[in-house]
Amino acid sequence: MRFSDEYFHPASFERVWEMYEDASFTHLRFAEANLEDLRVSVSGSAGSLTISVTGRLPASALPARARGFIPAGLTLEVVERWRKHQDSASGHLSALAIEAPFRLLADCKLSGSGADQTKRRMSGSLQVNVPFFGTAVEKEALTLIPVLREAELAAVKQWLQES
Repeated sequence: MRFSDEYFHPASFERVWEMYEDASFTHLRFAEANLEDLRVSVSGSAGSLTISVTGRLPASALPARARGFIPAGLTLEVVERWRKHQDSASGHLSALAIEAPFRLLADCKLSGSGADQTKRRMSGSLQVNVPFFGTAVEKEALTLIPVLREAELAAVKQWLQES
């Protein structure tokens, strides 16, 4: 199932790039999205950045239909790979569930919109391979995209206040 989303960070592109390079921001971002037992790795050099996260999403944070199949929650592996350009960055996000046939793939873009605003745009697909129920679970899972957006925006606000 296809999806797209875009939102704005209240900071310059350079400040947002600095934020994405900070593992503490990544930890905060995914903790805000209800992931537990987080393992975060951020690495990069010369305009490239790889963010890797493994965490546990408790069953209480899953869509109702998914809880019946996965009562113990999910372990998620998320990888973002970014390439920095002059005042923008392009990237790719992949998220896989260990205990379930769930996969999210997205192309991402960060683009500066002035001295105090950076737009993040994502478009991609979410796929749940469950016979008979896959499409229904995908529709419910797409409701988590705004949750992830709001978690990132809350983490951005906190990180900018503390940094």
